[in-house]
Amino acid sequence: MKGIIPPGLYLSMIALFVFSEAITITLGLFAVQQRGRRFLMVWVPTMHAYFPLAAIASYKAFFEILTKPFYWDKTRHGLHDEAAEPEPVSPDPMI
Repeated sequence: MKGIIPPGLYLSMIALFVFSEAITITLGLFAVQQRGRRFLMVWVPTMHAYFPLAAIASYKAFFEILTKPFYWDKTRHGLHDEAAEPEPVSPDPMI
């Protein structure tokens, strides 16, 4: 890239990248300053891994909507799915 992009622009792009990452971390830390959420501060740097994973998930969803438009990729969510199933009704009201 150094042969294609002029050195001044190259350094400016690096500075912009570092600045934008610093802003992302700062905003993440600011967002979890409230009482009851401060334990999340240690997880703020992991947002850099979350964003690419979210992009991959969006590409997967886009591919699925093109290839299988009526397919719904469902995920079980613990107790919520178990509570949604109706309980069997006994034919004898005394039971």
